[in-house]
Amino acid sequence: MNPSLTGVDYLMAMPQYGLGSTVAIRPGLDRIRALLRGMGNPERGLPVIHVAGTNGKGSTASWIAAILTAHGLRVGLHTSPHLLQPGERMRVDGRAASREWLGKQIDRYVPLIEETGASYFEVTVAMSLLRFAEADVDVAVVEVGLGGRLDATNILDPDVCVITTVGLDHTHILGDSLAAIAAEKAGIIKDRVPVVVGRQPPEALTVLMGEAARHGASVTGVREARWSGRTLQTPTRRYTHVYPALAGSHQLDNAATAVLAAEAYLDEMGRSVDARAVRRGLRHVQALAGLRARFEVLEKEPLVVLDVAHNPPALAAAVERFTEMMNGRRPEVLLAVMSDKDIDTIADLLATQGDTTHDLLIHPLRLDSPRALAPEDLAARLSKVGVDVGTPQAPDQLPDFLASLGPRRAVLATGSHQVVAAVLNAWPGQRP
Repeated sequence: MNPSLTGVDYLMAMPQYGLGSTVAIRPGLDRIRALLRGMGNPERGLPVIHVAGTNGKGSTASWIAAILTAHGLRVGLHTSPHLLQPGERMRVDGRAASREWLGKQIDRYVPLIEETGASYFEVTVAMSLLRFAEADVDVAVVEVGLGGRLDATNILDPDVCVITTVGLDHTHILGDSLAAIAAEKAGIIKDRVPVVVGRQPPEALTVLMGEAARHGASVTGVREARWSGRTLQTPTRRYTHVYPALAGSHQLDNAATAVLAAEAYLDEMGRSVDARAVRRGLRHVQALAGLRARFEVLEKEPLVVLDVAHNPPALAAAVERFTEMMNGRRPEVLLAVMSDKDIDTIADLLATQGDTTHDLLIHPLRLDSPRALAPEDLAARLSKVGVDVGTPQAPDQLPDFLASLGPRRAVLATGSHQVVAAVLNAWPGQRP
């Protein structure tokens, strides 16, 4: 590391998986345990809801946090990655850690970080747990970074475990089958700790149920919950007049999973479940938990929408919803994807989203990450299946691109957290 760097600059100079570092992913729990031990084990005694999964874990974790905040609890929320600044990963009641606080803690623990050889992600997990301890939160909702079994968050002793939908992603690390990936996610399950599972493919569900049985853990599945219009029926409660802030059938599953998790936690703690608080948490997740870029409308004229969807099912849902909003406009998509994603499936779904009314125009975006697929390669793959492709954009061209949008233009920025971050950094008034 550069000895002249301090605070957040030191942290951001560490190798990061999201920016393409091949040394940032180092599975194992020894380093995080040593780091936390040197910090006085801030995680000890911390009530935790641990959330893993492939699709929807960020939205689900945020909804859980929002529901519990609406119940009057002080809630810590750890998610990743961040959009504009790393303090977003460590929120308390929806408020990110300040750059000043985080920088002070990094400077304090630099010798320990270097002694333990902790990774960037491990440091951010430790900083989250430290902030939650200092804030004396009632509960922490902690999202897994990658996988589960060997993820740095798996040193926690949770009160509830949640596994959202499992899919094929990060197959070069987690395995190339649903069963193998589900086994990694199931690594967060602990003895006799309640488990809530989102909607699962049969192959994944079999693995999850088997691992829960091995640990003597009770399982509640989202398939046991039912939506009927604006009413959500869970196995133990009925909620009417429910308006989840995030739209789409997949988000209804995520919302129901979050309600089941909140119910499980409150029941475990002997607290009552307040239907009004559940409704408020689901409707106001952005304000209560600080969630961003889940089909977030940044501007209406021109229409600019942000969505961090980064795998085929999530991208399909975002693009389909976007095209439904056109009102005679042509849908344009500012897109970049990581090279380890299923590019052919993404290209095929974009090809099928267009029709005679809504022919998509894709603007490939160049990202400053070795993991990202080069925009020229993305353009070639899309053109091969008949998708209309515009001129590739670089991040420093985004201010001009966005400024050029007339009121009848409509642009969806998606494919990666980095795409959304690039747009936010280029949009007036959004930089931290």
